[in-house]
Amino acid sequence: MTTDALREAIRIGRPFKITMADGRTLDVPRSEFAMISGSGRIFYIAKPNSDLFEAFDVFLITAVEQEGELPSRK
Repeated sequence: MTTDALREAIRIGRPFKITMADGRTLDVPRSEFAMISGSGRIFYIAKPNSDLFEAFDVFLITAVEQEGELPSRK
């Protein structure tokens, strides 16, 4: 996965899911819960209603799935 794809998912602002190389899927309920490190190597997801977060190596993220409709082709 590229940091650009993750940054775009955060920028759009809708909830999204990431899929890890081991098959786990993690929800990002809002873009405010996600952050990418300055180097672009680590992706953080904050846990709602707590001070906890999870950190993931961007190289182990295999997919980003944005919620909402896909744009139609005209």
